[in-house]
Amino acid sequence: MFLRNVMRRDDGSAAVEAGLLLPLYMTLMVGTVDISAGMFQSMQMNAAAQAGAASMVITPSMSGVSAAMNSAAGGYALDATLTTWTVSGGVVTATATCNTGPSASCAPIVPWASIGSFLKTSIFPAHLSATATIRIE
Repeated sequence: MFLRNVMRRDDGSAAVEAGLLLPLYMTLMVGTVDISAGMFQSMQMNAAAQAGAASMVITPSMSGVSAAMNSAAGGYALDATLTTWTVSGGVVTATATCNTGPSASCAPIVPWASIGSFLKTSIFPAHLSATATIRIE
């Protein structure tokens, strides 16, 4: 008799549904925000590469290329060892790179790579980079 009464009641059903769906909903929301932030960071790296290539075309001495790239990066710290610029055979190439490690400026909001090793190797790169190429004739 008691079990039948308990099975018919629906007093806590909304709380149970919220408890089941809220983690999934929050994961999707935070993931969407994190992917959006990553896309914005990618656009900033692209802008930095374009600014570096434009600076090389305007100033052939390449004296202000690093400053132009850093200022166009939008506050993200460019990796000095992987950020390069070259002029070869009338082709100007600039590559802007930002690290995506846990304490880097281009790090994701949630450390997704620590959730599973397959995420670290297949989805999230160690560096976020963009390359701009200009042909000079």
